[in-house]
Amino acid sequence: ARNSTAIAKHCNAGLVHYKCKMQIHELISTSLICGSTILPLVYLIENRYHSQMIRLTMQRKAILDLINGSNRHWDAEEVNRELADRGHAVGIATVYRNLTTLEEGGLITSIQLSDRKRYERADKVHHDHMICTDCGAIDEFSHQKIETLQEAAARERGFEMSGHQLVLFGRCARCVATSNNRGKR
Repeated sequence: ARNSTAIAKHCNAGLVHYKCKMQIHELISTSLICGSTILPLVYLIENRYHSQMIRLTMQRKAILDLINGSNRHWDAEEVNRELADRGHAVGIATVYRNLTTLEEGGLITSIQLSDRKRYERADKVHHDHMICTDCGAIDEFSHQKIETLQEAAARERGFEMSGHQLVLFGRCARCVATSNNRGKR
């Protein structure tokens, strides 16, 4: 296993190293771009349930760069369109498969909305979401009382909680103000 100094040296040489909630245990092999050939970067992702090797292909790297480079919540179609706009044309089925693989490896996270899954960076601190049913805006929030109540509810039932998602649906302040202004006319 390489130490963190060696990994940092490889990162500074242009190699990709994504930090996530789960510990990246060992860099198995490095990825070098040699002409048009890309040698695979493989991570051994270790979490409390299992270890998993993930090969970081060119498509997966492009998806990670896109998601990790923003604070947005992306759906698969948006990822596909943005990749195409950036010159990385990838089929939609490939995007779906790679999003699933990256999520299973803990490199990105998702929230399930009524109509589709949205993906975001995995390095964010825990938060919940408010979704505007008028404009689709997604607002992140965290409230300690809510966290404490959820943990207490699980503990009271003998439930061993490994995580949770709270999604509130309603209308954002901007949409409420817009509809109130229309009603005053």
